Amino acid sequence: MQLQRNQLRMLEPEPLAGLDQLRELSLAHNRLRVGDIGPGTWHELQALQMLDLSHNELSFVPPDLPEALEELHLEGNRIGHVGPEAFLSTPRLRALFLRCPEGDRRGGGGQGRAWEGHDRLSVQGQQASHDEHRG
Repeated sequence: MQLQRNQLRMLEPEPLAGLDQLRELSLAHNRLRVGDIGPGTWHELQALQMLDLSHNELSFVPPDLPEALEELHLEGNRIGHVGPEAFLSTPRLRALFLRCPEGDRRGGGGQGRAWEGHDRLSVQGQQASHDEHRG
C-alpha cells in the first residue's frame, strides 16, 4: 500500500484494521512523529514484511513494530539514537535503512545492543554493517 507524500500527521489503528495480509506499506515523505502513531497501530499488520517510514519527523524507532517485519526504512528522520530495545519486537528484521550520527555508528551509548539477536541484519545508509557492531 502506497501512502507516501500525503502530509499525514497521525496514524491510528482503525484505518489499518482488516489488512492482516498486507506485506508492504509505504508511509514515506509524510509528517509522522512517534507520538502521533497511535498505540496498537501495527497490531493488525501481522504479515507486514516491508515498512517505509523514511523522510518523516520521527525522533526514535517506533515501538511495537510487526514481528514479521524484514525490511525497515527510517532514513531521513530525526533519529539521533537507537536504544537497545528498539528492535525487540522484530526478530525477522534483515534490512534496516537508517542514518545515525557519527558517534553512534560503532554502538556508542548502548546502540550496539540494539542489534543483538539479529544475526543476519544489514544496516544500510551511512551506518556501518551489522558485523561491525559485534566488535
